[in-house]
Amino acid sequence: MLGFAVLGYLMKKLDYPIVPLVWPWCSAGWRRFSLRQTLTLSGGAGHLLSPGPISLLFMIAALLGYLTPVFRWIAERRRAAG
Repeated sequence: MLGFAVLGYLMKKLDYPIVPLVWPWCSAGWRRFSLRQTLTLSGGAGHLLSPGPISLLFMIAALLGYLTPVFRWIAERRRAAG
């Protein structure tokens, strides 16, 4: 509980929206089913799950989008200090 309290405080402090945190928990059931189905159809070949170049580009873009509030917070602190 303490971990979630700290996470909530940091999200509030950094102005993070709650939807990106809640969405993976809500969609976990069908993602787990899709993973099981993919591994069954591929005969257990795990290399199908590794990202290709386009998927990797989208994952990096999503990560940068998710970290934007942190970058903004750092920039504001630097502007205020200097």
